[in-house]
Amino acid sequence: MVEPNIYIGCKGVCMKSLKTLAMILALLMALPALAATQSDAGAGVRYGDAVAAKFGRGFANVTTGWLELPKYVIKVSKQRNLLYGVTLGLFNGIIHGVGRTVVGALQLGTFLVPTPEVIHPRFVWSPFSQNTRYAIGKEGKP
Repeated sequence: MVEPNIYIGCKGVCMKSLKTLAMILALLMALPALAATQSDAGAGVRYGDAVAAKFGRGFANVTTGWLELPKYVIKVSKQRNLLYGVTLGLFNGIIHGVGRTVVGALQLGTFLVPTPEVIHPRFVWSPFSQNTRYAIGKEGKP
């Protein structure tokens, strides 16, 4: 009795799929190294350090993004008055809190690819009195 070979029809298709999958995985593994040569690593920062720093910034920004609310309420209250602080400051705090949290989530999602900083100051508390800016580069200058 001859047993049917169920793998005959799949041989060509499965091999193509495996080759394609292997090429995609090789490309994905090479991507962080490629990005590291084009960003911070070229400036004397090691790849591992750049990845760890980006992960830390992302985690901090996701967990402390809400601190933008009291930051702007206090800041605007000192600059103008309490009414402006509670209204305009709260609005600015919500906008920047959401912005910092989204940037942090993006940093966490792409921490394997070192990129320039996007949000300045780097953390909400450093310094607490500085306005939050969004720009690519070390100091947020276009």
